[in-house]
Parts: sequence; structure tokens; C-alpha cells
Amino acid sequence: MRALMGWAFVSAAFAGVLSTFQSAISLPALPPVCVSDDDTPAQDIVTACTTLIQSHPDADALLKAYDNRAEAYDRLDKYDLAIADRTAIIALKPNDAGAWRDRGDVYDDADDDDRAIADYDRSLRLKPDDAVTFNNRGYAYFRKKQYDDAVADYGQALTLDPTYELAAVNRARAYRDGGHLDLAIADFTKAVKMKPDDATAFRERGDAYDDRKDEAPAEADYDQSIKLDPTSSTSFNNRGFVLEKLGKYDLALADYNQAIALDPKNSNAFLNRGAVYDDKNDDARAIADYNAEIRLNPSDALAYEFRGVDYADQGHPDLALADYDRSVKLNPNVGEVYRYRGTALDDKGDYAHAIAQFDQAIRLDPKDYSAYADRGTAEDKLGQYDRALADINAALVLKPDFADGFARRGDVYDDMNDDDRAIADYNAALKLAPNDADYLNNRAYAEDRLNRTDLALADYSAAIAARPNFAVAYDNRGRVREEHSEFASALDDYNKAIALKPDYAPAWRDRGEAYDDTGDEDRALADYDKAIALDPTDARAFNDRGVSLTRTRRLDRAIADFDSAVKLDPKYALAYVNRGDALEEKGADDQAIAEYGQALSIDSKSPGAFYGRGEAYAAKGDDARAIANYDEAIAAEPRFAQAYYRRGLAKLRRHDGEGSDADFDAAKKIDPSVTLR
Repeated sequence: MRALMGWAFVSAAFAGVLSTFQSAISLPALPPVCVSDDDTPAQDIVTACTTLIQSHPDADALLKAYDNRAEAYDRLDKYDLAIADRTAIIALKPNDAGAWRDRGDVYDDADDDDRAIADYDRSLRLKPDDAVTFNNRGYAYFRKKQYDDAVADYGQALTLDPTYELAAVNRARAYRDGGHLDLAIADFTKAVKMKPDDATAFRERGDAYDDRKDEAPAEADYDQSIKLDPTSSTSFNNRGFVLEKLGKYDLALADYNQAIALDPKNSNAFLNRGAVYDDKNDDARAIADYNAEIRLNPSDALAYEFRGVDYADQGHPDLALADYDRSVKLNPNVGEVYRYRGTALDDKGDYAHAIAQFDQAIRLDPKDYSAYADRGTAEDKLGQYDRALADINAALVLKPDFADGFARRGDVYDDMNDDDRAIADYNAALKLAPNDADYLNNRAYAEDRLNRTDLALADYSAAIAARPNFAVAYDNRGRVREEHSEFASALDDYNKAIALKPDYAPAWRDRGEAYDDTGDEDRALADYDKAIALDPTDARAFNDRGVSLTRTRRLDRAIADFDSAVKLDPKYALAYVNRGDALEEKGADDQAIAEYGQALSIDSKSPGAFYGRGEAYAAKGDDARAIANYDEAIAAEPRFAQAYYRRGLAKLRRHDGEGSDADFDAAKKIDPSVTLR
């Protein structure tokens, strides 16, 4: 970045002659010589120059000794000692511009830009036409991020020496980092014209093109840089980065591999190669590369962030959170990391803390539409529907073509049982992303709830066509088919879902229901057992297994399952109804009546609860109350054939022949086989 000048007290060439002569005649080794020579060990130069200085030589010799020792100290990174020698030279020659510049260079090496600039100022007052000093002061300004001052100094250097290629390169760097990419590219172009074999200038012009999102000329410049210097790990890494953005993943991988082969400590290459593996959905290799990057550069916040995303994708939210925590600790001002941390907490079901993370992401980046959408999704899961809609609407204002925003708003409407609005939003999402399997699946679910069976089946089938390994869509399509008594097709769908995703508990539970519907209790129970083993928090699976156990008269086990269901979901009205049925089968009518009452406190129009309570009262001989409950069951479900039939029996016992006949006729009209049940 800068030019350094100094004197040599004894020339390197003369030192070499002495060495050769010594070897030829087998003389003892000569003592170190005070020289300015990169080939001579710096410590030897220090020793020789110190001996010379202590011998009190004449002024010229003393100046040269201080100068050569200062250069040697600089090479040894002993900047305080180098500065002391440069200060001694200035004391001897206070009006020597070069002496001030040389001390400025040492301050620059010591990262003391302010003192470096002060010395360059003094040098330029003594010699205002020195292009090198302007270049060096420009570099100090550049490191302080005072880009305008840096550009001005580099410009002055070029005015004084229009062939000064390094000043052109440096000004280009200042323009680039200052955000003036077109001016940077123009200066890099001047530099490569001055020095067509400068591989670094081609590479950095490629960087500027890449910053300008102009990948084609960037790739061409990296090609030329590599042609000029095929040993540059950085050039291979940077070209790989451009190739990755162009979607040329295999070529990018080849470049990153070469970058790492040339420099196994090139941490950027590991980070970037990991990102390509991510693009290729190879999380395991990506994580291995992020591990390597973290070993080389433990303070790289981005590597922890990327690895966290992969851990989350693999279903390890705790590992993901640990990485996001490290990333935030290293760089607390990156909003997307808080968003990722929120998503991991959301995956763990910790919605309140997830929302706090999304809050922070939005504070850091108020235009992060994804953070608004993610916060809306967490609020939806907490039943905070108004807040959820407000946040997702905000996301759509920021990004009107945000397909996932429409889909997520559809999810909120779906949870609000507003299926028409849900479908409208899924339609909007699918207009933007016509083949998105998730959107098709979710729209099908809403259509099924509206009894639009054909549309639901068509959407599930389209979702499966778009993603043939979509186990959830197979499971959902199976449920629709089962609801319409297409048991063979339903079982086929459940089998495919389980084959694709053997750990997907709902598919085992749903197949158990299908086996139940076809009277295959043993297979049903086996599937419920598997579903519960995979997901012991699924209240519905416990309820379903309880129903199957009740049918097979294993009542105590059934009641235990219903106990588990209502413990998991205290608002699960159907589980209370079913527990009441099991208790009634055991003859515990009063307990059964209490269970039906609990169900009705949750769902005041539950036909099953009214019917069950009617049965319990009938068993107790209280036909009046039985009839009142059958009335409620029929009011809630007018085609409840069994309720008509049981009410007819109760009326018959109360000698209401006309009423009983009417109920029997109504039952048979709805379901001719009702009396057989």
C-alpha cells in the first residue's frame, strides 16, 4: 500500500562477496553486518547496527545505522524501538522530509494512524511535491474511514506522478469502500492499463464489479487475475463467490476447493463453500465447513449464524440457539440473527420469547418484512389474531409480492375459522408461486372444512405432484378420503405418508382411525401405540386409542387414555364425552353424567354429550331427563338417527306410543339399520 525508503550502510552485494570469499578460504564466520537488506535476518541487522551505534561513528554512519536498525525493528514488529530510532534520526536531521515520512510509516505499521498523519503532514510541509507521502497519508486516512480525505491525497499523488499505479489502486479502494463503485472501477481500469500484469488490481476490480452486482465482468476479471497469479487463494475464493451467485454451484465449489488447497487457512473459503453446500441442501457438509471456519476464526459471527440456520433445518433448535447466541454476542447489531433466534424459539413452542426476539429484529431493521411475518405467526399460535394480522399486513406493505405473507395471513384466517378469507389469501399466494406445495396443501385444508371435497382433493394431489415426498399432503388427502368412506384409498395414502416419513406421528394416528372405521381394532391399536410413542403430547391419539379400547371392552385402559387426553388438552370436549361413554359402560352413570356436563361446559352444543347424558339418565331410569337430553342432541344434530331411536324407546317406556312411533319412523328414515346398533 505504501513505498518505504532507507539507506544501506554496507551493500547486500558486498556482504554476499564477503560471504563467498569466506567460504572459499574457510575463514571463521564474519560478524553480522549493519545493512538494509530483506535477505539478512532482521535480528542480525539489529545486533550489527547496535554495535556500530555504540562505537560512536561519524554522523553519516550513525544516521545510516539508526535507519537500518529501524527497518529491522519494523520487520520484527518491534514498533516502539523502530519509532525510537526514527525519532533519533529526526533529532539529527529535523528538516529532512524523508525522516518524518519514514517515522509516519512506522506509526502506520503500528496502527497509530493519527500520529502517522501528523508525521506525513510535517513531511509534506518540508517537501510538498512528494507523491509517495501523499499516497501514504492517503492510506492512513483510508484506514480511519475518512474516504474523502484519502481520495484527495491519492489524487494529489497521481497529479504529481500520473504513472503511480499504486496510488491509482489505492484511490480505487477508497472509492469502493466509500460507495462510489463506478469511480472505483474507473481507477482500477487506469491501474491495469499502467500495469497489465498486476493480478491484484484485476482481482480488486472484480470485487468492485461484484459489489455493483455486475457478475459477468467480475468473473472475467477474476479469470485474468488467476491467469496472472494462479497461486492466489483469494482470487479463487472471490471468483467462487461470483459463480455461486450465478447459480454455478459446481464451478463455485471447484474454486473454493482450490482456494483451500492453496491456503488451508483461508477461512473465507470455508465459509463460502459452506454456503454453497447450503444452496445444494447438503447441511452436513455445510456444517463441517462452518466448523472449520470457526476453528480458524472463532470471532466470525456470520459462521455461527449460518451454522445455526443449518442446525435449525436439521431439527436441532437448541444447537441453533446456542450458535445464534454466540453470533449475537460477537455482533449484537444484526437483526436477522435475532429473527433466526426467534424462529428457533418458535420451533420449541416458546412463542412469548420468540416474539421478544422478533421485536429486537424489527428495532434493528424496521424494513425486515420477514421479521414482521414471523412475529405474526408466533402471535397467531398464541391466539393473538388481531396482532398477528396487523404484523403480517405490515410485512405485505413492505413487500407487496410477498407470497409467504399472503399464505401466513391465510393461516391466521384458517385458525380463526374464516375459511373464505383463508382461501382468498392462499389464492393470492399461489398466484405469486403457483406450484408451492405448502400453499396448495393449506388451501386444500380450508376447502375441506367448507365441504368442497373435489377442490380439496385436487389441491392435495397438486401439492403431491409438486413435491412427491410430501408426507403431510398424503396424510391430509387420506383423511378426506376416509371422511367419505373411501377407506382403501385412504389407507393407501396413509401408507405412503408413513413410508416417506416414518416418524410422522399424525399419519400413524390417522391410519389407526381408518383401521378403526373398517373394524380392524388390532391394527388400529398398534398404530395408535406407534403414534403415541412418536408424539406423547398428541391428545387426539390418546382419545382415539381410548375409543378403540372402549369398543373392545378394555375400559380401565380406555379411561386412562381419556385421562391423558384431557390432561394434555383440558378443552378437549370429545375426550370428556368418550370418557363418559367408558364410565357408562362400567355402570358408573353418575360419573358419566358429570363427564358429559364437563364436555357441555366446553361445547354447549355437543350432540354426543347430550346423547351420552341421555343414555346415562335412561340407565338410571330417569326417562324424563333422558328425553330432554335426546331433544338437545337432535336439535344440535337433526340427522342423529340413534338419538331419535333412543328417544323413541324412552317415550315407549313412558307409554307415549304416538311419540315413540314418530321417533322410530324418523330414525329409520335417516338410517334403516339404526335398530341394529
